Amino acid sequence: MNNLAIIGSTIGGKKGKVITSAIEHFSVLLPANSLEQLGFKVVQVPVDEEGIVDLDILETLIDKDTVLVSIQLVNHEIGSIQPLREISRIVKEINPPTLIHTDAS
Repeated sequence: MNNLAIIGSTIGGKKGKVITSAIEHFSVLLPANSLEQLGFKVVQVPVDEEGIVDLDILETLIDKDTVLVSIQLVNHEIGSIQPLREISRIVKEINPPTLIHTDAS
């Protein structure tokens, strides 16, 4: 499902930037790598020692070229819960057309 959501959300759109976290599941990282091979710029936002996305760095990574931000809700290995409401607010303040995807399975 992540593959369909990530690849599908970029079909027919401009080639821009895709942001994921440094600790995403392979079901997100592999389609992101495929997008990179198709000409998208893929960047990973780092996480802190508890596995939480660094919101300050995320804020600096988002720009007018960002087409997708994909951050999982709960990490599958360490159980960290991402602040998706805050992530969504940041994305929509900086570049409202940016799509937001989360793996919440």
